[in-house]
Amino acid sequence: MGVADAIRIVDPADPEHERKFEAKVVALSNELDLAILKCDLLKAPAIQMVIELPRRATEIQVLGFPLTQEIGRNAKSTKGIMTALPDQAHDNMLLFDIEANLGNSGGPVVNNRGNVIAVITVIYRRRGERYSIGIPTTHAVPFIKQKLPNFDEQNALGLKMEWPDVDENVSKSTVMLITYYNAIDFGLVTAASKTKGQGNYLEDRSYTACNGSGYSPCPRKGCSKRLITVSIPYTQNLGTRRQPVIVKKFRTVKRRCPVCNGRNRAPCPYGR
Repeated sequence: MGVADAIRIVDPADPEHERKFEAKVVALSNELDLAILKCDLLKAPAIQMVIELPRRATEIQVLGFPLTQEIGRNAKSTKGIMTALPDQAHDNMLLFDIEANLGNSGGPVVNNRGNVIAVITVIYRRRGERYSIGIPTTHAVPFIKQKLPNFDEQNALGLKMEWPDVDENVSKSTVMLITYYNAIDFGLVTAASKTKGQGNYLEDRSYTACNGSGYSPCPRKGCSKRLITVSIPYTQNLGTRRQPVIVKKFRTVKRRCPVCNGRNRAPCPYGR
């Protein structure tokens, strides 16, 4: 984040996820792996951050944008429980049993009042075990106050809500970030560009869905190993010539996927 040449925020109010606003880093903590961004055009409502951590085994919710190419660009919510409270032996992190994926990092962990209690940072998988780890607000708030002295953190606020209501409130302020990096000349100069003063560059179009490759898995549902299953209708006579009984049936065949054209990948919409 700190070395990105440009950062854009996808407007959560845009149902098409196409409208993006420029943002800039105003503070960065390498120790906590947190950053404070400023975006003048973003009009999302604020979410209260609290320093009162829930007890172990309390239900919590995480929102984010995991696996955007495989399961869509909308925000996703996952509910789980608080598995372990901050421990100095493990960098004072919170542990959850939530099924988080790539794209959840940086997302809010909230209680049943819609208050932010942590920021998810790490996904832990080992021998069938799966946990998520987050930075508690008790550690994030001091960093925030260094840059924003008037930042107001409080104990748990608001009425308890049903989890779908928590999702509806918090998702309005949960945003997707896209980072961009300037093109770098690797010396692969060709005669393709004849414009005076224009260089030839390879660009790192980094994004979590494509890992900077500019391509992501084929978004076509059912595309497997570059092929899709197609149902072809046909008719069959189950009777006789004099008394025909015609029924419609289907047979399935494997054909090249028309979306990825058999390449098993498609251009990343955020990497172009």
